[in-house]
Amino acid sequence: MLRNSIISHVSLAVLISYSYSSKVDRPRGVSLTRNVLYDPSKDFACFDGSGRMPFSQVNDDYCDCHDGSDEPGTSACPNGSFHCTNAGHRPLNIPSSRVNDGICDCCDGSDEWAKDSSCEDSCKELWRNEHAHLLRQAAAASRGVEVRKEYSARGVQKKAEDKERVANLRKEIEEIKANEESLKVRKENAEKAENDAKDAERVVWTNFKEKVQQQHDARQAANAFTELDTNKDGSVSADELRQHPELDESAEDDEFTEDEARDILEAVSVEAPEFIEVTWGKISEKFQSKPAAETEANEAHEEETPQINLPDDPVWSSDTKFIAAAADEARRQYDEQQKKKSDLERDIQKLEKEIEMDFGSDEAFHELHGKCFELDTHEYTYKLCPFDKTAQKPKDGGAETSLGRWGAWSGRGNKYSAMKYLSGLKCWNGPDRSTTVNISCGDENKLLSASEPSRCEYKFEFTTPAACEAIEVPDRPHDEL
Repeated sequence: MLRNSIISHVSLAVLISYSYSSKVDRPRGVSLTRNVLYDPSKDFACFDGSGRMPFSQVNDDYCDCHDGSDEPGTSACPNGSFHCTNAGHRPLNIPSSRVNDGICDCCDGSDEWAKDSSCEDSCKELWRNEHAHLLRQAAAASRGVEVRKEYSARGVQKKAEDKERVANLRKEIEEIKANEESLKVRKENAEKAENDAKDAERVVWTNFKEKVQQQHDARQAANAFTELDTNKDGSVSADELRQHPELDESAEDDEFTEDEARDILEAVSVEAPEFIEVTWGKISEKFQSKPAAETEANEAHEEETPQINLPDDPVWSSDTKFIAAAADEARRQYDEQQKKKSDLERDIQKLEKEIEMDFGSDEAFHELHGKCFELDTHEYTYKLCPFDKTAQKPKDGGAETSLGRWGAWSGRGNKYSAMKYLSGLKCWNGPDRSTTVNISCGDENKLLSASEPSRCEYKFEFTTPAACEAIEVPDRPHDEL
């Protein structure tokens, strides 16, 4: 009874279930593709299987189906959908709640059919505006596509050149390896000859230095004997030795006795040969020449006891110098080849990394590699170096802050529509900085904007011809039959 009561109070316009705004008769709010599901000669079955009813109950402003499929043209079902035909522009599906709400959602005004609305059919005007916009976009895209072709050609050529370069570098490395062992043997043999020659000369030099030192020590001992032999009888006695108390081996008693002096001499007195051979070795480190005696001794023996200051290494002979020079050359050649091999391996690694990078299906994005683009804002200068990094730097000075290093392509649908840069400088008490770079078609490579929509998560907008694709503009507007 409630249902009949509702129907009796619904205006005739609401009960009309068919729309005649298009050339194919169908229930109001139904798209052409779904029209086959609304057959007036049969009972209507809810799309979700929740019920079945006479077709007269379709669009009767009462919601019978749980999915709202029986009310495509009214606002009776909260979860329903209304189809705007929008002939002359673009079809549109809107929530049923917007039907007859006094707001024109469909450009043909079909959603406000039950009210005296001022909705005008603006579909053709919208089409004209959109068509003009599409033509402008297509023209810009067409220019970008031509530039992209140039980028692509250069990118393909660069990748081919890099691969060829890698092959040539590998050949160079193989050549180096082929000669590496012979250069190593040559170096080792030359170094052995050098070491043998220098070792032999060091032995001679060491013996010479020892001999010179012995002669020097003997002169010092002779001078000391002369100074100690105060009575000039050709021997040093215990009494004469006692004149140098610094030689007392037991300094605790503050007395250098005759017995202590004899213990050092191992006799009452010693002559020069025994003094130089034995006694001097016992007292040389303690012996201090007295000023008067030192002056006299120096005057008598100045030319005989020169100061010894010989270098540790000998002055190499010409033969040894020649052998050493040959060893230096062998080392130089070997080290030079080792360095060259390391440099080549590093170059190969760098080239292979670049070869493996994804620069798009046609290599057009290769044009951006190795370049940087900047954008000045009121506070910062933002930088984008594609396939490398993103950064910001205060305009009033200060260090550059990393906003992320190259991660991967991250666009949805078209993966080349966005880039992701990760692991930037860690925010204070927060995450590492990161940047998403949205890529769109443009006549030039340009960083358009930079923002921080979420804390430490940045968003850049970047245009480039490398992202341009041809746009097809329809010749005439949509006309749903």
